[in-house]
Amino acid sequence: MAAWSPTLGRDDMLQSLNRLDFILLETLRSLRRHGLMTLASVTTAAAALTMLGFVVVGAMLLDQMSARVLSKFETAAYTASSITPEQLAQLGRQIAALPNVASVQVITREQAWEQQRRTLGYIPYLDKMKNPLTDEVWVKVRDPKQTAQVAALLRRMPGVESVAQPSETLTRALAAAWVLRAVGVAACVVLLLATALITSNAIRLAVFARRREIRIMQLVGATDSFVRMPFLLEGSAHGLLGAILAYLLLSTSLTHGVAFVQHTVPFLPVSLAGTPLGLVYVGLAGAGGGIGAVASAVSVGRFLRA
Repeated sequence: MAAWSPTLGRDDMLQSLNRLDFILLETLRSLRRHGLMTLASVTTAAAALTMLGFVVVGAMLLDQMSARVLSKFETAAYTASSITPEQLAQLGRQIAALPNVASVQVITREQAWEQQRRTLGYIPYLDKMKNPLTDEVWVKVRDPKQTAQVAALLRRMPGVESVAQPSETLTRALAAAWVLRAVGVAACVVLLLATALITSNAIRLAVFARRREIRIMQLVGATDSFVRMPFLLEGSAHGLLGAILAYLLLSTSLTHGVAFVQHTVPFLPVSLAGTPLGLVYVGLAGAGGGIGAVASAVSVGRFLRA
């Protein structure tokens, strides 16, 4: 067996670099040479990835909106009329220490009566009427699903006379949120499969149009891996270019679309602030490049085996 020498190692490295350089240059030449097929593949990938991005971001926005709506549900604990201000303050601290409690707001009977009078407006006999209200403690739960458990704990606390919880309305809201989340996930999965199918078909057509080129490379003695690599890189480039176009379309459309909704329907809690758009764009780039590479590898493999 021949001994290894630094000269042989450098020669092998230079040969590998030359081969890589040739493959990259051939990929770039192919993208320019087959401009029409490249344009068709890229635009098809861009359209499919844009639709996928809209569905993913839409599902995220619906999930955020349902979470904001659910976070507004509160449970009210009404105290006994004999409770003192010190006992009321202590009760508020005890409730705040309960598990799953996010925040507590203590409202005295005087504050509640003043709010009620402002809501009702000016009514002459209200000034002479005795305050019929009691002290209140409004409780916001971290997880809306735990509202019933927190309400049960409140009822057992000393000084609490009654508890009001949004039971039926909350149950319907939780069910609607679950349905929206399930529909969003299902739509994302279906559209991801459709994106993979549409993009891969476009790239496979581009490879099919160059089947004679693959055959010629085989006839001159090129190895399968050497033939496959330029097409694999080219397919990845098609997918990545499509993802870049999808990013431009998505970012522009989402920015203007959300601004329009906020201006037209201001009471609708739509915002891109908490949406991980960067993660969505990276995912689209990965999906485009991955689908392009796999579609090219499968298509070229069929012609190599033929």
